[in-house]
Amino acid sequence: MWKSDERGFLALGIGLPLWTAAFLCLGGCFLSYMHMVLMEKADLELSQEIHTAMQMMLTDAAEAQGIKLTGYGGEPVLRFHKAERDFSGWTDVTYLVRKRDGRQRLYRGHTDPQGFQPLTGDNLLGRVEIDTFEPTILASGAVHVRLGGRSVRTGHRVEQTAEFPRQVIR
Repeated sequence: MWKSDERGFLALGIGLPLWTAAFLCLGGCFLSYMHMVLMEKADLELSQEIHTAMQMMLTDAAEAQGIKLTGYGGEPVLRFHKAERDFSGWTDVTYLVRKRDGRQRLYRGHTDPQGFQPLTGDNLLGRVEIDTFEPTILASGAVHVRLGGRSVRTGHRVEQTAEFPRQVIR
């Protein structure tokens, strides 16, 4: 027969490894779930930044009297000229892609280089890098803009396109 203190050691010798394995499995499941949530949030941020940048571009195009497509340093530059100042106090709004801190970001600003603000870039969950910014003038005279980016954290990619009529800046 087992003595009472020997039964305790036997139960501890069997129970402790089982409880440890159970807690390790639960911890692994929790960490896996948190990783999945962070990846999902990074992809959501990517979609949101690309969508917001495209919406701002479409809003500026709707308010513009003229649209001009130029280049700066081999990169395309899209400029909207408005009749009146917008909420930022600008009459000319420019979109361009610049490389900063090793990542390409889409910037919105006016003619003063210090006045440019990044529309895409870092956030807490995932960094967004712009890999496609292609404004082109179609044969119909409309402006076609293709904007694409990828999440540095997940490697996933999102792309949006838009077309709007072009008014010529003189």
